[in-house]
Amino acid sequence: MANMFVDHSECAKKRPQGHIIGDQAVAILKKLLPQQWVIREYFSDYGIDLDVELFSLTTGRTLGEHVFIQVKGVEDVSVKNVKFNGRMNVERSNEQASDVFYVDVVQHQLDTKLIATVEEMGSAVVVLLAVVDVVKENAYLICLNDYIEKILVPINCEYDQQDHVTINIPVENELSEGKGLEIVEWYGKRAKLYSFFNKVNYQKSELEYCLTHKVEMAKHFARILGRLDVWSAGRLWGALSIYKEELQYFYDHGMTKIAAGLLSEDRKNGKDIEACEWDATFCGEGVSLKEVHTIQGIHLLWQQLNSLAHVFEEVAKEWFLPTRLAQWSKGE
Repeated sequence: MANMFVDHSECAKKRPQGHIIGDQAVAILKKLLPQQWVIREYFSDYGIDLDVELFSLTTGRTLGEHVFIQVKGVEDVSVKNVKFNGRMNVERSNEQASDVFYVDVVQHQLDTKLIATVEEMGSAVVVLLAVVDVVKENAYLICLNDYIEKILVPINCEYDQQDHVTINIPVENELSEGKGLEIVEWYGKRAKLYSFFNKVNYQKSELEYCLTHKVEMAKHFARILGRLDVWSAGRLWGALSIYKEELQYFYDHGMTKIAAGLLSEDRKNGKDIEACEWDATFCGEGVSLKEVHTIQGIHLLWQQLNSLAHVFEEVAKEWFLPTRLAQWSKGE
């Protein structure tokens, strides 16, 4: 006789283990990030799981900074000592097989479609990969935008012909460590840095073509730059703090520190700095030695500010990647 009671356990839909681990990973990541930050989940997942909005940890004010995070939960994180070939700037040179170094990394495979999506987004919109160990409740971070640009494409520009890509995350990028939060804060500054680079490049060009009232224009430009919040990244990138002081000195004195030093030296040597001396680049005809130093100092300062974009592209974008340049920047 047939049993009239049906056991639905075998035919009912079941929640995949991967979904459970994924939810655990997001919950752990939320605990690791500061409570002051706002974390918004994307429930239609097209490669982005979280939008993290950064707030000041001391005042609680919004910083207007965001990073996107793709979260991957795992139960068996293992650290591997992986060999890499050295190189200098990836934009100008290939790998050097003779220069070998090793980095302790956490490896994770990503779907190629996700990688392609991040590449299409470009460098300005930061997407971090967070591999979360749901057993030990820690996480490892890496910027996918920079990883694609500085590592993946130079080594394998046809990566999109394969199904998956292995990402190597340095174990030093562990979020539970003190430096981990600085990684998120650093990438949160990305949009402000790009805006600053663009503004400085524009100002530099305008100063080069300005024939009169150059000092007044430069002070106006300095005041505009002073309003940007990019200077808050100075504790993460010391060069910004140096140039913040340089700009403040110029704004207060109407000349740069270099110009002031040269004028002081000229006075010691008995030169009449108010006298007409020579024609000089950017200065026009028949200008005084004081004007020459002042105007050349302005152009030098804006050239130095403009060079920060070059340094950022060549060095700073590799700070948290498994590259030789990153190792050197840490003194290793």
